[in-house]
Amino acid sequence: MKQVLLTFAAVSAFGLLACGEGSSDDLLPGAGRGYDNSTQQTAGGNEGNTFNHSNDPAGASDGPLPDPQQRGRETAAAGGAVASARMHACGKLSLRGMRSLLVTRGTAQNTQNLVTNQANASALGAANYGGRIPEAPFASTSSLGKAFDIYATASTDIIATAWAPTACPGVKLTEAGKFTKDAVSCLIGKPARPEHMALADDLVAQAATPAEGQRIAVAALLAAAHTCE
Repeated sequence: MKQVLLTFAAVSAFGLLACGEGSSDDLLPGAGRGYDNSTQQTAGGNEGNTFNHSNDPAGASDGPLPDPQQRGRETAAAGGAVASARMHACGKLSLRGMRSLLVTRGTAQNTQNLVTNQANASALGAANYGGRIPEAPFASTSSLGKAFDIYATASTDIIATAWAPTACPGVKLTEAGKFTKDAVSCLIGKPARPEHMALADDLVAQAATPAEGQRIAVAALLAAAHTCE
């Protein structure tokens, strides 16, 4: 045991010596010179020794910096700083949350099981406990497509006459052929605005049949409201 410890100590010492002053690496700029271990040096560097890369996402050469006032107007037009932050940090609804949504919005058992069956759960980014892989925090193209498929299936249950969501007891989906505000609020999880109501009714009006339009509208509302966490 003592011999093993001494061997480990010797290897560690050689490693430290190799990383200290006097070592060189042909892959580094200025090969042949030792590393500077001076505590007076900074990691940031300066214009003379730091690579100047383009900030343009397209990789184009540096141009004039964007106008801060114009960027501010664009952010305001998109809904303000909060909306902009949400668009750039959109966490995926967890599988548990998605199933809970379907349960409380009055869908059938078979529809709820679509979230947890093996093939769909994998596409939705479920955790792989055997491989020590956690559930995906963000949506992929396949998970977004699969989620919309499930919402489209759920819409069949929701437009049924016997629809009875436990989250919103006593709420009716439509009255006189129009979506009710309470029903749309129940589906999206927040008070419905006039824009939500107009969009839902417009989708019904453009469909081949009212039932088909209601399915499309319900699926669109669920997907739009629950794509992000």
